Amino acid sequence: MSLKKEGYLPRLVDRKIERYLRIFGAILVEGPKWCGKTWTALAHSNTVRYIMNPSAGVNYKETAKADPSLLLEGEEPILIDEWQEVPSIWDAVRFKVDQGQKRGRFLLDRIDKTTS
Repeated sequence: MSLKKEGYLPRLVDRKIERYLRIFGAILVEGPKWCGKTWTALAHSNTVRYIMNPSAGVNYKETAKADPSLLLEGEEPILIDEWQEVPSIWDAVRFKVDQGQKRGRFLLDRIDKTTS
């Protein structure tokens, strides 16, 4: 299963993401606004947490501030979109990856503000 959006067009970076998910426990997907980062990451994910979605029913940003490890539960790989809004998410992911030998667990998506 993946969260690939209808109409998703394969990208050159898809192969690299697949390769990195086989090698590493977590990968960072970074780039300017509106370049397709989230759609690309969704195509490789089974669970998503939209940190900045105020209408999600669950306020992931507040949850992440209280206990970021709560966002790391679900069918892997888990995409955490806009993780930079709560930097402690990075440490929680790193800790979770360090605790096991599994690969391909998390995709962290963020806007590279130097190019936006």
